[in-house]
Amino acid sequence: MRIAKHSVFCYFPYWQTVVPNIMSRHLIKILLIYFFIPTQGQYQDSLIVDSTICCLIEWNDFKTKPLLEQSMIWKYMVMNCPHATKRTYIYGEKTYKNLILEEDNSERREGLIDTLLLNYDLRLEYFKDSAQVFYRKAVAILHYRKSEIKTAYYLLKEAIRIDPYVSDQYYIVFMIASNSMLEMKEISVSEYTDNRKMSLVYLSEIKENNPYTDIQKTINYIEDHF
Repeated sequence: MRIAKHSVFCYFPYWQTVVPNIMSRHLIKILLIYFFIPTQGQYQDSLIVDSTICCLIEWNDFKTKPLLEQSMIWKYMVMNCPHATKRTYIYGEKTYKNLILEEDNSERREGLIDTLLLNYDLRLEYFKDSAQVFYRKAVAILHYRKSEIKTAYYLLKEAIRIDPYVSDQYYIVFMIASNSMLEMKEISVSEYTDNRKMSLVYLSEIKENNPYTDIQKTINYIEDHF
């Protein structure tokens, strides 16, 4: 796993600070799990201890911690038990967006953006939330890396292909990306028109299945602006 060169992780080893505190507070729990759960060899023992420490991360207090400490927790989780909980990637996304917002140095900011995008890739690898994560990664690319709009466009197409009924918001972003791709001559007028028709068809179906939601506003927006 490659962490971005200019990520804060390169400078602050989480396992030398916060992890010893977690272990001291929960030592009895860790020992009980280590000695009384049947294992299959030394690797299995190590995996259980690592996962136990990860599960003892105090997520309820996570948002109150300084951003730098949040990022160290994220690094420890992805390096030691990336499979332990989806919260690693949900909180990681929020942490990195806030770090990017506060970073003035352009080179370090690019490193943080790299790590944010890596966070989406890891969530896909371990939790398979394909449509939602493709969408969120595409939105991040459109926001932070406008030069990579082609990547965002195909991520959005794939998200809609996997699950076209997740959210009406997919289609607004998809049509914004489609419009930009058309202006760049990366897609044809025919493909753009097909994207618009497809979006309106799926939105109409979402509206039929969810009569109490205000999908009509999204339909009107696409009809008026694209």
